[in-house]
Amino acid sequence: RGLGDVYKRQFLILAFARPWGGLKDETTKKEGIEVVIAVDASNSMLAPVGADNDGSQRMRTAKLMLEKLINRLDNDRVGLVVYAGDAHRIIPITSDFVSAKTFLNAIDPQQISNQGTNIADAIEKSTASFSNKKGVGRAIVLITDAEELENVEGVKQAANNAAKNGIQLDVIGVGSTTPVTIPTVGNTPMVDSEGNIVHTALNEDLAASIAKAGKGIYVNASASDALNELEKQLGALQKAAMESNIYALHDELFGLFGWIALAFLVIDLFLLDRKIHWLEKISFFKSCLLYTSDAADD
Repeated sequence: RGLGDVYKRQFLILAFARPWGGLKDETTKKEGIEVVIAVDASNSMLAPVGADNDGSQRMRTAKLMLEKLINRLDNDRVGLVVYAGDAHRIIPITSDFVSAKTFLNAIDPQQISNQGTNIADAIEKSTASFSNKKGVGRAIVLITDAEELENVEGVKQAANNAAKNGIQLDVIGVGSTTPVTIPTVGNTPMVDSEGNIVHTALNEDLAASIAKAGKGIYVNASASDALNELEKQLGALQKAAMESNIYALHDELFGLFGWIALAFLVIDLFLLDRKIHWLEKISFFKSCLLYTSDAADD
């Protein structure tokens, strides 16, 4: 074996090992819309989604639906706002859906001390979360049980203001219209400051009126076609070209070593062809034949 054959094997092994290099910055262009998801994190979201007290938690139902919605956004950009007594922007508008879903699944009403249902603040914080890009469709997806609002008129005014700024407000209602209790640690019902058991129910009429003020639609999270209706509504918004920077952790280098191995292969073939061409000038069989004839004469 020649030295080239040794190198060829070594570089092939390196290529198959798929070595990584440094950071690689990729820029991709795509068309889409901007969507800010506002999630109700009040204590009532700990209640069961159904009319009985044994059903799935409202918050769990909300997270599952919103995660499916994020998966369908495709080339769009998403932001996340969480609200109870006041609203907080968790993630600004981004194309990083992995982070958005991670923060979404981390929402826990039990970790929020300032309780309430301040939807007006949620709409205002969501409105301020959009980028300044022109010509792009914008929508707020508000998920709530629409119960015990602190300022109903203020909520409708905030929804109107969003619509005037070209932002569509879609509302997802979660929970049952039948009052249910809110389980706490130990599965005991939540009580108020006076010791009375707290009951909670979805206010669909109010949720629908908020969506109407925001020029959007209202859907119930429990409806089988809720996600499709919401996706259809968002799909009607104007899409615009967006630029998204994606930072890859490593750059693949296996191609470099593969080309080097191929170069050594070509060199080996070229040298082998020259060796064979040189050997063709010598007739081994003719020499053997002459040797055999000489031996017979002796």
